[in-house]
Amino acid sequence: MRKIIGFMVLLLSLPVHATTIAQLEFSELVESAELVFEGRVLSVDVEQTGPRSIHTIVRFEIIELIKGQYPDSELILRYLGGRVGERELRVDGMQVPQAGEHGFYFVESVQEALVHPMVGWSQGHFLIRQTPDNTEAVHTANGEGVSDVHAVTRPVDAAPAILGHDGTARGVVIQQQQAPLLSPEQFKTIVRDYLASGALP
Repeated sequence: MRKIIGFMVLLLSLPVHATTIAQLEFSELVESAELVFEGRVLSVDVEQTGPRSIHTIVRFEIIELIKGQYPDSELILRYLGGRVGERELRVDGMQVPQAGEHGFYFVESVQEALVHPMVGWSQGHFLIRQTPDNTEAVHTANGEGVSDVHAVTRPVDAAPAILGHDGTARGVVIQQQQAPLLSPEQFKTIVRDYLASGALP
């Protein structure tokens, strides 16, 4: 599934335009992903991959597969853009995982070359972070705590909302006031329950 409305690639100092991406339902993240896994980023490198193309190469350790099959314990994904020497290729709004981060990743395709390998760009990228009380909790790619995921339905005739690069899927509830955050196990249970029943809480 590609609900990217538009993006601008720039080389060196060309003008930038904002990336706009259609907001997905959380259920669409799960349905559209070839792989959903808990993982850790082992390394991030940048390579010149053609006369006018540069990619950032992210190597993941797969801690646990939640959806799909993959034969190895490590996975390499390519993000368009990066800097090699004096040459820079930027895709406005690109969020690349950082070395050492721990999270959940909803991968659109393992084999196909995409601008961004996650479903819905940042919508398919969640972080697992330590909380002040020394527990782990789920956060969006933008660092906001996730307190719930539930079913929402967009009216059939309604146009999809358009997000910037740091948008969040519909149904993902960002922490409000002092609501407790989802633990990694709770998040995995929500995804697995959806895969088993086709319904979110």
